[in-house]
Amino acid sequence: CHDVHWEAQVLKIDAKWWPYIDFVGHQHNVHEDAKTLLSSLYSNRDLKNKVIQSAWDRYGKKGWGDDDKCEEQLGEFMEENSSIHNFDSRSQLLEWYTPELEKVVEEQWAVEWEQEETHFEKIKLFPGKK
Repeated sequence: CHDVHWEAQVLKIDAKWWPYIDFVGHQHNVHEDAKTLLSSLYSNRDLKNKVIQSAWDRYGKKGWGDDDKCEEQLGEFMEENSSIHNFDSRSQLLEWYTPELEKVVEEQWAVEWEQEETHFEKIKLFPGKK
């Protein structure tokens, strides 16, 4: 069954845009990557008002901002997963992930590792297995 959520992410970006992409964040380092990205972004509105704040200073330090309705955030943006649908999947990985499935994943998403700009590391849970 085809599900767009499982497609390789690099295929969502036309090849002509890759030379202009200078930042790719990673899920395993989402807090630090979000902080790096948001710290590099400034609004033209700030320049006009002579109040220079990065997107990190304006929004990231407070979590999701000042809107208490969004989610009960206790720290900085992407610092923690306070989601109600957090199922601790990492601890269940080896129960469902097999050497055969790892081979399918490697074939299906090979394009992700081949795209130099992403700097995705290959992870082998079953080294030596084919």
